[in-house]
Amino acid sequence: MILKDKKILLGVSSSIAIYKALELVRLFKREGAEVFVVMTRNAKKLINPLLFSALSGNPTFWEMFLEEKKYLHLELVQNIHLFLIAPATANIISKIAHGIADDLLTTSVLACKSPIVIAPAMNVNMWEKKVIQQNIENLKRNGFFIIEPEEGELGCGEKGKGRMAEPEKILNFVKSLLLEEKKRIKFVITGGATESNIDKIRIITNRASGLLSVLLAEICHQLGYEVTLILGRSEYYPALPIKVKRVSTNEEMLNAIKEEAAENTCLIMNAAPCDYQVKEIFPSKLKDEELELKLVRNIDILKALKETQFLCKVGFSCDTENELKEGERKLKEKSLSICVINPSETIGKKEIKATLLFENGKKKEFPLMDKKEFAFKLIEEIELWLKEKHLIQ
Repeated sequence: MILKDKKILLGVSSSIAIYKALELVRLFKREGAEVFVVMTRNAKKLINPLLFSALSGNPTFWEMFLEEKKYLHLELVQNIHLFLIAPATANIISKIAHGIADDLLTTSVLACKSPIVIAPAMNVNMWEKKVIQQNIENLKRNGFFIIEPEEGELGCGEKGKGRMAEPEKILNFVKSLLLEEKKRIKFVITGGATESNIDKIRIITNRASGLLSVLLAEICHQLGYEVTLILGRSEYYPALPIKVKRVSTNEEMLNAIKEEAAENTCLIMNAAPCDYQVKEIFPSKLKDEELELKLVRNIDILKALKETQFLCKVGFSCDTENELKEGERKLKEKSLSICVINPSETIGKKEIKATLLFENGKKKEFPLMDKKEFAFKLIEEIELWLKEKHLIQ
């Protein structure tokens, strides 16, 4: 059992989804974990702390200062394996994102060195508020794991995104995060679109969604591989505890890949880097009625990595004509192990009709399928390629 003898601290804030926190305690206990609960004062108004104590078998805490425990916020996070905050209200999320520590729960967060997982729960209008989304992004950048809320009927009667993820889903996320046995091969996966500045406000980019890269990262993680997702502009984000590096430009993506590259690394270059950049970036916003931009070729990331050693290097080719010929050219010029020909019609969609070209001359065509199904098949093909090269058993 993955959670056997693991110590989990559960932070509970004042959302109507608080009843799900009781189920989380039960599930964690069933998996062999030891659970401690810390509540906010307002959470106590929704549910009696004795219920958490009865289920966890441990005292429930909410007071910042106790006579018998001078440094309770330090004691609570000592030797724990994971700190889960579920449900996490808009208020608690905003406080944590800005380093505010004005109660036992938020002070414990600042004192915690273990992984911290946050499961938001709130009204759809609150979730979609720009400031909340900025706070969520800030937390992700600072190493917090976010289990995105789900869509459906909310406690207030409205419908939309904001429902706290179901306890079973959160349990699987936590188990995945605490899984200690990893395969010796590491996957570095890039996704989304990069940008090139025109001025301080406007950019050049493309329509890549980043969906496939996120699916590939999640599948690799579920298969037990170490994974780093290097993600440019994308509306998608992994629902599993995967290491994510956010980047904006080709140069940032190239540097991030080099930082993550190691002897045991497979690279899947699924990102859509910006092919061109403005020769001269304007220092202020331009307001002319007509504007001429001189574009020059941007850094070709895969070419720049030609001499970098990877166990396997997978690239993508997306063109509007001569797709097969262009894929063959990129396979050779960029020293790829596998080139995925991705028709332009599938950009931004949830289906893909791909063709794989291999360095040994083999070709494999796939019918139109869901990108998640294709992600599984691509990882299978990579594993077969690694076995043929005697790199894995």
